Amino acid sequence: MVTSEDPTFWMNGGLNIQNGEVLSWRIDVARVHPGTNEVIFGAQNLQLRLWSECVNLQVCENANVGVGASGGETASSYAHGTWTKTSSDPDADADGVPDATDNCPNMVNAGQEDADQDGIGDACEPDTDGDGVPDDTDNCPEQQNPGQEDTDGDGLGDGCDNCPDARSDIIMQYENFHIIGGTSGDFFIPNCDEFTQTAHSDFFSFDELNVHNVFPWALLRTPLLALRSSGYGLDKWREEFGSPRIINSAYRNPQHNQNIGGATRSRHMFGDAADLRNETGTMEEWTAMKQAALRSGADWTEPRNGPCGIDCFHADWRFTPGPYQR
Repeated sequence: MVTSEDPTFWMNGGLNIQNGEVLSWRIDVARVHPGTNEVIFGAQNLQLRLWSECVNLQVCENANVGVGASGGETASSYAHGTWTKTSSDPDADADGVPDATDNCPNMVNAGQEDADQDGIGDACEPDTDGDGVPDDTDNCPEQQNPGQEDTDGDGLGDGCDNCPDARSDIIMQYENFHIIGGTSGDFFIPNCDEFTQTAHSDFFSFDELNVHNVFPWALLRTPLLALRSSGYGLDKWREEFGSPRIINSAYRNPQHNQNIGGATRSRHMFGDAADLRNETGTMEEWTAMKQAALRSGADWTEPRNGPCGIDCFHADWRFTPGPYQR
């Protein structure tokens, strides 16, 4: 394709084109006269195709041409504008690639993308990845997965699912429940690689930290699982209390949190909170757990009129920085 951006190109300016080729340009001013009448066209895009034996506009300045809105009138030498000359090679989809070399001749695909390199362009490829499963039913159309494995049943094949297990269900809960995190007011949506199946502390196992959750995955942030020597965290709390403790609740996925009536922004869903059981149910033990939590650097402790009452004690490390434990 050859293009001129010269707005002063005149129709009789000597451009050579062959029979069957197309001359297109943006008309700035065009006077077309059927007989003796002049018709003025404003700026518009028109396409002209030469007829019969005329091969040189300089010689055939008044040759019969097709001019958009003016039909087959005689074009005068007053037409001018920017122009594009396109090759006479057939290009059915007008994407700039001749049909003879176009890997998808009836559908626009100027980039000629061909993921499976089978000579058929992706734009018109019935099976882009060549795995024998048509694109319209392939759960992973750009990556071969003939078995169509979909472990988490989310409709996205394992081959192209960056979270192909139960973690994707938990992430969807965060999306659906519109969990707001921190003080920014932004929605909190965890990444797949932030979940763990094994993280634990010296005193508490993963199963204890993920108690009552139906999924074998949890979000557990470093401040909760910090070493006692750090001066804060769950183990430090246990140490300060001076005897074993039972976790009533630590990590909760959003659905579980809602089911038990947890706060809409409960820190349990962020993996930096724990409720320890008051085994005697006395104010004395509740007060002792509170004092131990404060000595272990807890950022927030729940008052006696909170959800735990005196049956348990809640503490979290919401303001203490740290990543998620894998």
